[in-house]
Amino acid sequence: MPEENKVTVVIPTYNRAHLIHKAIDSVLAQTHQNWNLLIIDDASTDHTIEIIESYHKQYDQISYFCMPQNMGIGHVLNKALQLVKTEFLLQLDSDDWLEEKCIETLLKAMEKEPHSTALCYGNHLSWKSKYRKKLRRSRSFYSDKKCILLTANSVYPRFYRTSCLRYVNGWDVNDKFNGRHMEDLQIMFKLIEHFNFHWIDEHLYNLSRFNRERLTKRENIHKYNELRRDLVIKKQNEWRCNCIPKFKNTNRWLKVFLKSSCEKE
Repeated sequence: MPEENKVTVVIPTYNRAHLIHKAIDSVLAQTHQNWNLLIIDDASTDHTIEIIESYHKQYDQISYFCMPQNMGIGHVLNKALQLVKTEFLLQLDSDDWLEEKCIETLLKAMEKEPHSTALCYGNHLSWKSKYRKKLRRSRSFYSDKKCILLTANSVYPRFYRTSCLRYVNGWDVNDKFNGRHMEDLQIMFKLIEHFNFHWIDEHLYNLSRFNRERLTKRENIHKYNELRRDLVIKKQNEWRCNCIPKFKNTNRWLKVFLKSSCEKE
């Protein structure tokens, strides 16, 4: 009998026809080949559909869905969550790429974890240019010490247990920017209230920081900073954290620090 397919890679995209091939090719190059690839297009106005059709003709594991209108990343991921039928969902941004053992490593790790683990991830290289890169490492997080997450940055690659995403009703789209920004930390803050996160100390993902069309481009930084400040203050109160968050702008980005340790939370 063929091996059961347990993983769907989801690539949300918008006007990335000139970039998305690298993300798709990195999925095709995986050592673990039993996957589905779902590309959700947020109503692109470029020739994205032509690029995807050229792949779909060759690989029946690749499917494509186009939103009826541009709605933002939160809505796109919620649509993906409706369509995914596998146990795990791996999010891959359309200008980033996976290391070849990414799916194999994450799947093996997650299958050893209890169902109380909602998210698994590794280390990533942040590419500021074709020649400048920096390895970013993370840590595990636990629901009974969730206040530590207040200072965390996003993690990559985000390998979710699909049932956990559905348990928290997916991504929020009711914030002041209608779910268009900071979907990564928002879903992490929702999940940590019920589940744990598992970190693998291996380089599994490549994050492109030199694409001019990224959602995190300069004119959007103030939106991220505003959302993050509001979310941290809200969760610090809801979670009754003894530690007090402090905020500082570093290279335009808002950084969160704790006045006292949350390790005992």
